[in-house]
Amino acid sequence: MIGATLRTITGRKGTFVGGTAVLFGATVLVLVFVIVLHVLRPGRNPSLGGQNMLDGTAGAVVLLGVVVAVLIGSLAGSYDAAQGTMRYLVMTGSRRGRIYAARTVALLLAVLLALAPALLLGCVTAVLLPHRALDAVEAGEVADVVWTSVLFATVFALISMGIGTVMRSNGPAIAISLVFFLGFTPLLLLVDRASPTLGDLMLPDVLDRLTGADTGQSIPVSAVGLGVWVGVFWAAGRLRVQRDEY
Repeated sequence: MIGATLRTITGRKGTFVGGTAVLFGATVLVLVFVIVLHVLRPGRNPSLGGQNMLDGTAGAVVLLGVVVAVLIGSLAGSYDAAQGTMRYLVMTGSRRGRIYAARTVALLLAVLLALAPALLLGCVTAVLLPHRALDAVEAGEVADVVWTSVLFATVFALISMGIGTVMRSNGPAIAISLVFFLGFTPLLLLVDRASPTLGDLMLPDVLDRLTGADTGQSIPVSAVGLGVWVGVFWAAGRLRVQRDEY
């Protein structure tokens, strides 16, 4: 069931194929930009690879990767109900919980597949292209970029899947998921002004803590906070699948 769901998600050219191409293209543009700067001003930009390339890759993949993950996740949640195929999945005799669990695993795999080409290109070029010793990157720095990209993308993909499952309609699911990421999530940073302790448990803060930032909160508490944030949306989708009529 996971394989079939994964093929369904990756077969959507507008979101998965297009999103993967956008991420890869953004990394190529970063590479081209670094090369052009090196050619035009080799004195100021002596390195082709190294830290500059890794930083550019991180900026492009983390931001665009989350947007792509939101699109993939929201459609993964809403598509079967919106297209009327969910009733046929239920008619196969599979338990609804199993269907939703398979959708969750397939979504995580799809997001990893979408990120992989861009991350591979960016990290490999950062390590292998000529650069000064001062700009050299370590394995830990490469791992940090990969971890940050994967964590942010998978978290917002799961949240978006929950939203999409509750909405059951493709357009509203995408719209609300994007509003949550672009509009509501930044507003959570304002909670710090009212209560720093509570602010440390907001989604942006727990993500920052789990990707290396020192927010003052312990990693285990941040991990629990992240689990609660994702779990609420995931459970809402699970409840909708269990109780809905198709």
